[in-house]
Amino acid sequence: MFMQSAHQVIQKNIQLLWWVALGLWMAATNPSKLPVWGLVVPFILLAGGVYTAARKVLKIFPATNNIAEKHQKSIAVIAASLVVMVIGLQSIGQLTFRDLITVALLGLVGYFYLYRNVFKAS
Repeated sequence: MFMQSAHQVIQKNIQLLWWVALGLWMAATNPSKLPVWGLVVPFILLAGGVYTAARKVLKIFPATNNIAEKHQKSIAVIAASLVVMVIGLQSIGQLTFRDLITVALLGLVGYFYLYRNVFKAS
């Protein structure tokens, strides 16, 4: 019984955990002294935070209540991927208007690919 309630508490607060982990990582590390794998960690934590935030936003709006769970997860994955790509490009100084258009088109292509191959198959 106790393990189930602890699991439920973690599931409810998973979004907060992603953002706290990201904040702690950013506060505790110096990017100039990190190995390459250490530079990737904040992007993974950011993707997790954006994913959980997008899932909560999709659950809040009444228009998205009729969307299947699998569909909501895919939309959240695409949203998180787009945010991480834009921030990644900005962090290396390569973000231009053309890059924003390219990332947006990539997101649309990804969404239509998922819609055609995943959602129609189920």
